[in-house]
Amino acid sequence: MNIPILFSNHFYYGYFLYPSMLNSEHASLYSTFLAHFISDSGSIPFPSSSVLPSWYPYETKFGFDQIYLINLARRPERLNKMSQILRLVGMKFERFEAVDGQNLTKRQLDSLNFLPGYLDPNQRRPMKLGEIGCFLSHYKVWKDVLANGYDRAIVLEDDMKFTQNGTLIIQHSWPISSPILVQFHFHLHQFFHIGIQSRQRPERLNKMSQILRLVGMKFERFEAVDGQNLTKRQLDSLNFLPGYLDPNQRRPMKLGEIGCFLSHYKVWKDVLANGYDRAIVLEDDMKFTQNGTLILNKVVQDLMKTRLDWDFIYFGRRRNKGGNPEFFVSGHTHLSTISYSYWTIGYAISLSGAKKLIEADPLNNLLTLDEFLPIMYSQHPNQIWSRFFEDKEKLNAFAVYPLILEPERYSFHSDFLSDTEGSEQDEF
Repeated sequence: MNIPILFSNHFYYGYFLYPSMLNSEHASLYSTFLAHFISDSGSIPFPSSSVLPSWYPYETKFGFDQIYLINLARRPERLNKMSQILRLVGMKFERFEAVDGQNLTKRQLDSLNFLPGYLDPNQRRPMKLGEIGCFLSHYKVWKDVLANGYDRAIVLEDDMKFTQNGTLIIQHSWPISSPILVQFHFHLHQFFHIGIQSRQRPERLNKMSQILRLVGMKFERFEAVDGQNLTKRQLDSLNFLPGYLDPNQRRPMKLGEIGCFLSHYKVWKDVLANGYDRAIVLEDDMKFTQNGTLILNKVVQDLMKTRLDWDFIYFGRRRNKGGNPEFFVSGHTHLSTISYSYWTIGYAISLSGAKKLIEADPLNNLLTLDEFLPIMYSQHPNQIWSRFFEDKEKLNAFAVYPLILEPERYSFHSDFLSDTEGSEQDEF
């Protein structure tokens, strides 16, 4: 087209967006551009809509325990501007009252011991009141970090601005020293509480600890119920679903299956007791599929964006034949509706989901977990079993697609070992 282009570095104009970038990266660049504009030009009004969803990124602490914004009480305009900027880049911060050096009393100043002979290296003068206030402000922050036991924190002053790609550099460089999933645009341990079911298998726990540390998952080990060690009294306290037999093998529940159910039941109760809004539950014999953590990143981004009402999400499952058709969920790249499925190697559960499962009172009509969950999201083909729970509030359940978790070993592998399938059968 022979159109001359002149470039100038004197003014900041914006970005050229590379067309092949992901939508999430586009959104990040838009936010960064606006943040720069506010830094240079001051606060600007943003349009709002009662119909369109909020386009602000989900606020996190970028993998740190706390983000401090030091701000003087007499500088509200700086706080307003910084609030807009940090909201645009998705930083969840705490405003920290700065010490105003201009307001320091003679008594406060006399309590300080200045370094003998100190003079500013450039201007050859003693400290100014503003410099004293600045030092005391940061000193207060350091004491707060100690008091709260934070392992790591970010400290910002209210007159700073990000350089180009500054937030992306923070996200991508921080995992080098401590891998906590900040290479993604969310922080999993802040969105989910993560618990791992561990049986009497220390070798599995050791292996899973290494794996989860490598992918940046901060988890809590949860002691599983060993069905083999259940006493007669404990078994007698359970009421099994009348007429239940395994659909494939036509047998009652095995002790391992009972232990498996009770283990997950304990987790649901723990979610309720601690008031966790959402949690991830992993069994110690799972493994991530290729790109599993990347897909999980996108799943969480979409959940935050759409504010989907969900109770339960399979991360890994076996879809059974004859189930209903499944469809992708609007606004989600990797989330589908759910049909009759097995496996509990890994799933997400919300506070409302845990409450529904506990209030269904499953220990009074006990059956295997693989059969109970489809009943609770209204996809079980056995209507006789389903009637025992027909008055219970059902789960809003979904599945990640493609799967991000799978068993470490399948039953057809020669070294397959299952504490559930390999356990004894219970007679009841």
